[in-house]
Amino acid sequence: MVSLRVAPLIVFAVATALAQRSSGPAKGILVVDGGGTSKLVVDEFVRLAGGGQKAKIVVIPTGASSLRFGAEKTIVNLDWPRSRPEWAVYEKHLREMFGVGSITILHTRDRAVANSEAFADALSAATGVFLGTGNAGRHAAAYLGTRTQMALKDLLGRGGVIMGSSAGSIILGSFIIRGRPDKPLLMAGCATSKLRFARSPFAWLYSERIYYVQKESPCYSPSRPWNSSVPCWPPNSPS
Repeated sequence: MVSLRVAPLIVFAVATALAQRSSGPAKGILVVDGGGTSKLVVDEFVRLAGGGQKAKIVVIPTGASSLRFGAEKTIVNLDWPRSRPEWAVYEKHLREMFGVGSITILHTRDRAVANSEAFADALSAATGVFLGTGNAGRHAAAYLGTRTQMALKDLLGRGGVIMGSSAGSIILGSFIIRGRPDKPLLMAGCATSKLRFARSPFAWLYSERIYYVQKESPCYSPSRPWNSSVPCWPPNSPS
C-alpha cells in the first residue's frame, strides 16, 4: 500500500512527465522500427527517400559486432577490412533488400574518423539513412558529438528520412532505460546520451513525423495509412 505521504509525490512525478510533450524533428522523417524489418516498412522507407533508383541510401551498421545475412547466412565481422569479399556480398544484399541502385555502407568505431569531414561527407548527398540493429551504445560511442551526427541532423533538415531498426531506433531518441554499465560489451559507457533527433519523457516517441512500425502496435495495421496525421499514443490504444 502506498502511504498518503508518498502518493502525492508519485502523482507529481507522473504529471511532470506527461507535461513533457514528446516530439520528432522539426523537418525530415524518422521511421522507428522495433526490429525484424518487414518489406512493407523497407518499401515505405525507400519511397520516402525518393523511391527506386532516385533514393540514395546510406547504411550505418555500427550497432552490430557482426552480421549474418542472406539465404547463405553469410557472416561479416564489422571490424574486418573492407577488402574482404564478405563486404561486397553484404553490399549486394543491401541493394536487393532496399531495391535501390545507390547504397553506401558507412562504418567506423574510431571517433576521430567519425569526426572527419571525409567520413561525414558520405552523408551529404544521401536522401535516406538506415541505422542498423545491435547495441545502441555502439552507435553512441562512435558518432555522438561528431561531424557524422551533425551530418545526420543536416539530412533531416533538408527533408530526408532516417530509419532505425531496434538499436538503430533506440539511438534516435533523447533517453532510454540503459542496461548494465558494468558490461561494456552490452552497453557503451556514453549510452545514456542519444542522437536526440526525437525527444520523449518515456521510451515511446510521439510525433506526426514519426512512423511507429512495431508489429504489436496498432500503427502497423494496414487500415492506418502511412501518412496518417493521427499520432499513435498511447502504444496500446485502439487504432
